[in-house]
Amino acid sequence: MKASSYIISFLQKQWSDKIFSLSGWMITHLEDSVFLNTEMKLVSMKHEQAWAFAAEWFSRVSEHSWVAMWTSWPWATNMITGIASAFFDSIPVLYITGQVNISEITPEHSWVRQTWFQETKIIPIVTPITKYATQIQDIKHLRYELEKAYFIMNHGRKWPVLLDIPMDIQRMEVDPDELESYFNSSEYIATLPKTSNQTDLIKIRELLQNAKRPLVLIWWWIRLANATTVLEKFLNISHIPVVASLMWIDSIDHSYGWYIWMIWSYGIRRANIAVTHADILLVLWSRLDIRQTWAKRIDFARNATIIHIDIDESELWHNVWNTTIRIQKDVNQFLTEIIDTDLEFPRYEPWHTELSELSKLLPVFNSKINSEWFLNPNYICSRFNELATSSTVFVNDVWQNQMWSSQSISITKGQRLLNCWWLGSMGFSLPTSIGASFVPGVDRVISINGDWWFQMNMQELETIAHHNLPIGIIVMNNESLGMVREFQDTYFEWRTVGTVLGYSCPNLEKIANAYSIPFFLIHDLQTLDSVLVEVAKLIGPYLIDIRISPKSLVEPKILFGNSIDNQSPILSDITKDQISLIFQNHV
Repeated sequence: MKASSYIISFLQKQWSDKIFSLSGWMITHLEDSVFLNTEMKLVSMKHEQAWAFAAEWFSRVSEHSWVAMWTSWPWATNMITGIASAFFDSIPVLYITGQVNISEITPEHSWVRQTWFQETKIIPIVTPITKYATQIQDIKHLRYELEKAYFIMNHGRKWPVLLDIPMDIQRMEVDPDELESYFNSSEYIATLPKTSNQTDLIKIRELLQNAKRPLVLIWWWIRLANATTVLEKFLNISHIPVVASLMWIDSIDHSYGWYIWMIWSYGIRRANIAVTHADILLVLWSRLDIRQTWAKRIDFARNATIIHIDIDESELWHNVWNTTIRIQKDVNQFLTEIIDTDLEFPRYEPWHTELSELSKLLPVFNSKINSEWFLNPNYICSRFNELATSSTVFVNDVWQNQMWSSQSISITKGQRLLNCWWLGSMGFSLPTSIGASFVPGVDRVISINGDWWFQMNMQELETIAHHNLPIGIIVMNNESLGMVREFQDTYFEWRTVGTVLGYSCPNLEKIANAYSIPFFLIHDLQTLDSVLVEVAKLIGPYLIDIRISPKSLVEPKILFGNSIDNQSPILSDITKDQISLIFQNHV
């Protein structure tokens, strides 16, 4: 069979029935093989960065790796941002690039920078942002490298991989049964799951039994480890309160009685304060990064014994050094082992009472509906819960809209609220909503954008319109680059160069009309109510332009030099005294 046909059949068996692609000469053999494979579907995007994001976020929502392929020229260099995003957030995606013929590739140590038109050495470019990247230069290695990439991508900490396949390799004839298999090679070593040190398990059990104020902190990798079910079981048995980082806020049903919400610099006050008062902090696959601990790391969980579980040993020593117990382990296995110890948990009732009183004193967000003539952004985001079905996926772009949404939208089981984190890629919400919309079972995606970042990939409105995808596009329009503008207001005396001065937003209604996408404008409470009723009736895409104040702020937030429990605006002395009294009453 043709090598390209073998590659596509391998991908179809291991990954998915869909592949994101953008046409180019050097992958025409692969694309033709997708066309001839009746079980595969090619999803064509309009920009390389966009389809890299789409593939990444299909993987995030489906919790299975997916495939994106393109030509290794400017096509490949344009998708580097998407690969970096998957790398920094540990998302398994296979990227395939087509390359010039082997005879046309510039030798590694040649003084010639390029032999053939548009030849690009993509492997050294992406090596720092992939777990594995290689070029297949011999047809006999084809099966080996496909299987190796699949194994490496999904084994241990998950990361993206890239295979660069020359055009003449793609068109060769091959018998897969005669090719060397990676799984039969000496390089492949089956890694048996590690069992926890029994001493550590006994110590953790004792700590949880004697704890008065235990707290669990969880990050996104709970989903990567397929540990959401065992986590739910652990929490229902233990009744231990939970806080989340930004990436994890959708890993459990928010109706869990002791879900305290999101910590970090733009987190919820009560969650940050809960961390400060905890006496045990069980960290499950969270990096404890600087955005969670903030610069005053000595004050992070200052009253707690920290127990840190992570599959990546380097993360156990990444930022916080006053950890008592560090265990390198898959979180699914760790929680299973803890549950299997038949540990009888205390009821932690005084702690529950304290957190209930704290939640009443400090609501998740300011519930004030209107600020002068503009709607409160947190209120707007909370109202979009009304549009959510049992399988709705919310996809945030970065910065202000991301914070408001994450602070305000409550997720029930089956729903998702997705954030890009460590790369913080602007303009990813629209294309990644496309990836999420192709996941089986997802019937509505709501893409939440700022007006600036929406423009970065709005060419994908054509992809959305072409497939009539069920994507509702929300643009929180303050006609500025809001988060940077906040920074300028705080530290540069309101000199808004490049964020307000020199920036403009186009007429979004005309843009929506150009793609025949229904358009709605919201500028007050009455239009908000009426638009919510109208879009609830729609099946396909729509675009909503929501006018918010150019001076809208994300609050609360931590200013430089403060600890996570001391966010701005600073609480009044009366409120601080009330908080102190809550925790003093149950010592």
